[in-house]
Order: sequence, then C-alpha cells, then structure tokens
Amino acid sequence: GGCTYRATYLGKTVGVKIWNDGGKFSDGSPENEIRNHELLHHHPNIAGATGVLAPPHKGLILRWLENAVSFAGPPSFDSVVRDTLPPDDRVPTSYEEGAIVQAACDMANALRYVHSKGIAHGDIYLHNMIEADAHRRQNQQNLERVERKVYLSDFGAAFSYDTRAHPWIEHVEVVAFGYLLLDLSGFAVCLGLLPPHSSSRRVLEKIGTLCVRNREKDTAYLNALAWNNK
Repeated sequence: GGCTYRATYLGKTVGVKIWNDGGKFSDGSPENEIRNHELLHHHPNIAGATGVLAPPHKGLILRWLENAVSFAGPPSFDSVVRDTLPPDDRVPTSYEEGAIVQAACDMANALRYVHSKGIAHGDIYLHNMIEADAHRRQNQQNLERVERKVYLSDFGAAFSYDTRAHPWIEHVEVVAFGYLLLDLSGFAVCLGLLPPHSSSRRVLEKIGTLCVRNREKDTAYLNALAWNNK
C-alpha cells in the first residue's frame, strides 16, 4: 500500500513511508496503521514510527534500521502460505546457535506487548521479523561477539479488537507464532547454521508445537519469555 524511503529528519536518518493511491489497499488503512504505531512504538523490539507527516500527506516517519535483513522471503506460488528461505547474501546472524532462541524470545515479548494493547498484528510471518544493527566486536578477552537487535515489523494488517469479547483472535495469532518458530528452526537447519539435534532446535520445536496446538494460549508465551531466565 505504500513505499518507504530513506531520508534525514532533525539531523537523523529515518525511513519515510508514504501511501500510494490515497492509501487504498486490501488489508488495512493508513489511519489504522498510524494509530497502531502511536500505541506500539515504545517497545524495544518493535520497528515503530517516530512521527506522522502533516496533512494532507499520508505517511509515517519510521525509525531507521541500519543493515536490516529479514529472516525470510515472503510466500511464493510454490510455498503458498509458508515463507521462503532468505537470499544467501542476506542471512541474519541471529540464525546462529548462540542467538536463535533469544531472537524467538524477542518476538514473543513483542507480540505479548502488542496483544496487551488490544491489537492483533494480523501478519505474523518470519519475513516480518527483522534483524538490524548487527556488528561483530572484540570483547576484553579478545573474543568475537556479535551485537544485534531483532524487531517485529509491518503493521499494515494490524487491527484493534476487544480481548474479552474475541479471545479467539489471540488464539489464532499464537498458532501463527508457532508456525513462525517452526520455520525459524527449520530454516536455521537448512542454512547449515543450527545442528539438527541441538538443544536450541529442540526448544524451538517444542514451543512451536505447543503454540500450533494452542491448548493454553498463555502458556506458550510464558514459556517463551522464561527462556531469558535460563
């Protein structure tokens, strides 16, 4: 429904999203997306907006994500509703053994925050999971350490809902999150960055399967958040 451009605002690099054709598109509206960004931009794992263009223009000023790469490509005619592998030259470092579970936990935290605001993301896919600001540094012991951040992006299909009247909406999103975890695990193995029998893969597969079965909608998020304490 729109295009995002790199720009400079108040001396900082930003992204500017401008909607085409008066903001007419199939899965939302500019007004709804602007409102969602205003409610959600404070979370550290959400690629949110920092401002809105003045009328009559319809657009958002977005936080610029340096060296941003998506965890997957969007579905194709062959994969139908499942994401596709990222290009070989744009694979996030978070697929590596020491970071993949934390990346999944960051998404769980972001989605839990979205739902706490009475908002459904509406498009929970790996291709809307972004890694940015990844840099390899040497620590005091002269060992290489990768610094990175993971973000939930693209709120074009997001919408508000009554959490008490329609709890099934969060159930559906938990199922989608489960498939995201299963794809995250499977793609990491396909890319040769995660051993097939690693503990990280077992954790992702276990939580992903729990989410897909969706017997207790809150358990999956609580378990995912508990990874931080291990």
